[in-house]
Amino acid sequence: MINEFRPSERERQIEMQRQQETMARVHKDAEKRSVFMSLVSRSILLYGNRSISYFEDLNGSKQRNEMKLQSFSHTIEAPRLDIIDPFHLDYILRVFRSMKSAP
Repeated sequence: MINEFRPSERERQIEMQRQQETMARVHKDAEKRSVFMSLVSRSILLYGNRSISYFEDLNGSKQRNEMKLQSFSHTIEAPRLDIIDPFHLDYILRVFRSMKSAP
């Protein structure tokens, strides 16, 4: 490639920023038109271990609702051979399956 035809770092950053703004605008428009987002409320938690919200009951008075937040995690174990040599592990499993189905 010819170096003179390459965009400068500044031009690349300007283009990335333009694309990011476009994607953010499209995302907001999609949220506005979403049926699901019209059914639920959205809140952003910045920090802390509880959420406090207020709602109006049938009488019109405001009620405070406090919800404790808990952590949630999930782990999964993968066989080491699946990471090192996934095709060989797949072959071995196919051999075992065919031996199991054979009379």
